[in-house]
Amino acid sequence: MRSRRDVLLGSILAGAMALGCGASSTGPLPPSGQGQLSVLLVDAPTPVADEIWVTVTQVRVHVAGGGWQVIPVAAGTGRVDLLKLQKSALPLGFANLPPGTVTQVRLLVEKDGNEVKVGGQYLPLKVPSGFESGIKIHGPWKVTACNRTTVTLDFDGKKSIWLHPTGAGEEWVLRPVIRVRKTDQEAVGCDGDGSGPGSGIGAPCGAGGPACTEGLVCVQGTCEGGLGTACQQGPDCFSGVCEAGGHCGPSGTGGFCGGPADCLSGDCASGACLASGPAEPCRSGADCASGSCGSEGSCDPGSAGGTGQTCGSSVSCLSNDCTAGSCEPGNQGSICSAPADCQAGMTCLQGSCEPMP
Repeated sequence: MRSRRDVLLGSILAGAMALGCGASSTGPLPPSGQGQLSVLLVDAPTPVADEIWVTVTQVRVHVAGGGWQVIPVAAGTGRVDLLKLQKSALPLGFANLPPGTVTQVRLLVEKDGNEVKVGGQYLPLKVPSGFESGIKIHGPWKVTACNRTTVTLDFDGKKSIWLHPTGAGEEWVLRPVIRVRKTDQEAVGCDGDGSGPGSGIGAPCGAGGPACTEGLVCVQGTCEGGLGTACQQGPDCFSGVCEAGGHCGPSGTGGFCGGPADCLSGDCASGACLASGPAEPCRSGADCASGSCGSEGSCDPGSAGGTGQTCGSSVSCLSNDCTAGSCEPGNQGSICSAPADCQAGMTCLQGSCEPMP
């Protein structure tokens, strides 16, 4: 199975946007004419574990008509104990977005190194299937000029932690369950006009030359915009994509990448982005393994199979999880055709895996 980053949007997005629990709303102001999405992390009490450790890597948001954008994870917030967030929220970052509607949010964490502490002992914590496309939390949420929108999400720890028997003992599994609690909007004002691409774009780099300005990437001897960098046109960005709102977006199929986070699909191999699987982000059919990009900017499933179907790669499965040649059940937000296509604690509602009522 291809290597990707795990998505824990449950544990982490469990508040991937919340001003509750004593969180502060301070932060950089959006450029003139843009709005802002504030992303924080909160958690609810989980009686079955003493600590739940995960490493946050990325938050993605989808804006209707504007495509997918990446919210850089704030410095120092990478590895966190979710249970320490019961009293205070952890700000993950801010995203400046054009006025419009956020239709979906996804959160990614590292695949390996997640742990749970039970009875004084640290044990490996498995996060199945979520690393393919992310746990999806559906909006809509409005973003307006010079305002900050904050969405509070509840992580249901009691329904998210599972202990399963295996042939070699027992295994702790995290299957995140997240629900929207409330949405707040506050006027924060704007800062500057945000119109320029930033100094350093197009400048020579590498081979003993000057380093690129922070936020830029050296690609084949030329400084180009990294994810989220202000841009005016595609060539300003290493991905070749300048999203609506004037910020560099991730690469599509075949585009340059230095790692999974650089790709729309979250899958980078040999310096090039691979195609997206079912329900993964897309801008056009060329970004999808199925060849079809849906109206909400997510890949249609095509001929992808459900749980138990034979597979040769993750994009062949509705869950985006092919393990040992067989499609695994999907997590929250994965495409499904029957309840069996969803992980334990989930059911198939209108073609999507969702928590049991």
